Amino acid sequence: MLKGGNRMNTKRYTNISGFLMFLAMLAWFGRDGSRTASHLSDIVIAIVGFVFLGICLRARRRRESPGDQAPETNAGVGAGKVRLRRKLVLRTAAIVVVVAGASGAHLYIAPPERAQAIFQEGMLRMGAGDYKGAVERFTKALDTWPRMATGYFERGVALDSMNQKDAAIADFERALSTDSTMASAHTAMGTIYRERGDLTRAMNEFALSLQLKTSTEALYERGQVHESLGQHQPAVEDYSAAIHEQPDAAFVYRARAISLDALGDHAGAAQDRSAFGHRCLDGESSTSCF
Repeated sequence: MLKGGNRMNTKRYTNISGFLMFLAMLAWFGRDGSRTASHLSDIVIAIVGFVFLGICLRARRRRESPGDQAPETNAGVGAGKVRLRRKLVLRTAAIVVVVAGASGAHLYIAPPERAQAIFQEGMLRMGAGDYKGAVERFTKALDTWPRMATGYFERGVALDSMNQKDAAIADFERALSTDSTMASAHTAMGTIYRERGDLTRAMNEFALSLQLKTSTEALYERGQVHESLGQHQPAVEDYSAAIHEQPDAAFVYRARAISLDALGDHAGAAQDRSAFGHRCLDGESSTSCF
């Protein structure tokens, strides 16, 4: 049987271990999604772990003093020590399981929801033309949930709007590494390469985009590359396909008119210029006219 002092030690260690578990849980669930806060929480959890390990080691080394026991109770004290160590081991295992479960919840449940809310703040700033603010919000969303492909893509769009082309390309590549089916990321990279005059890489990106999904923007941009290479007929074909996808895309009519003029089809070019003006002046176009 344990003496009074041993019973007090067991109770004390049990209470301390329970308190440490509580601190560990607070550290996990108190993470707000930012990278700095996450690191601070990890430090708190590490400290908790080291403190608890020290308690366990101290309990293992602890021996009863001669004045605390009678010779005939040595067997009972030994059994009490075994029970004490067993409780400490079980408590340690419980902390490991609970913290691991909290880790799983943090990684796979809460972050996507928080990241989406922060992402939407970034989209609002994008709409207001605050590209720097949008980049900050997208970055915070990605710190919270690094697997958000749309976060990389939209941050790339914002960086592109700030004329940070290399950083934009890097983000489009990250978006594709997260979601290889994101056709818009190929289109965005192709547009930057076209603007830089790297027409071969631009054509390759547009081809990859169109393999994944047919879109007005990719067809239009590839048509622009054909036009730059003096390939007017392929340009007309791409513009026509783009108009088929989106009949109210006024800017495509204007581009096709230029290619038709180059091919000598002045009547067709005139019709496209008329269609362009009609859609822009009457406000029927859902896209930019200029």
